[in-house]
Amino acid sequence: MNQAEPEAVFYFDTVSPFAYLAWKALRREPLGIPVKPVPVVFGALLKHWKQLGPAEIPPKRVHTYRYCQWLADKDAIPLTFPPAHPFLSLPSLRLIVALGSTTAAIDDIFDRIFKAGRDLSSPDEIASACEALGVPVRTRKAPFTKVYSASRRLRSGRSCSGATMPWEWHGTS
Repeated sequence: MNQAEPEAVFYFDTVSPFAYLAWKALRREPLGIPVKPVPVVFGALLKHWKQLGPAEIPPKRVHTYRYCQWLADKDAIPLTFPPAHPFLSLPSLRLIVALGSTTAAIDDIFDRIFKAGRDLSSPDEIASACEALGVPVRTRKAPFTKVYSASRRLRSGRSCSGATMPWEWHGTS
């Protein structure tokens, strides 16, 4: 019997500073097994479970931002929040999917949002990112099938590439 190679599944939404910091940590210190990045719509998960995100609760927002900045400083990861947060992450997720969800695409988009502090929910900023990444106009509205199907499986509690929760870690400690 042929067993599948182990892999880590990294579920992320570009709205999450925690996802940015985790991605940077994974890029700095690889796990030694393949990492499959899976973009999801965090807002859809929150809506399904009738929850607010940490940045939608004012006292929690302040704590979240301070904690993220502390984590970034501790690990020497550049962090500059975009002008508005939370923001509509669908355009940046759409661009990542249009680019094949590659590590280079995810690196670039996360850096634009949380390193440079750009607002990729802005039509001008997303157009600039598309142009810089060589994405033709016709693919700027890439289908969200991959993003939405992963989000739907997570909302239903069904397995998504072997994981039962979006935050489950499939790697070494």
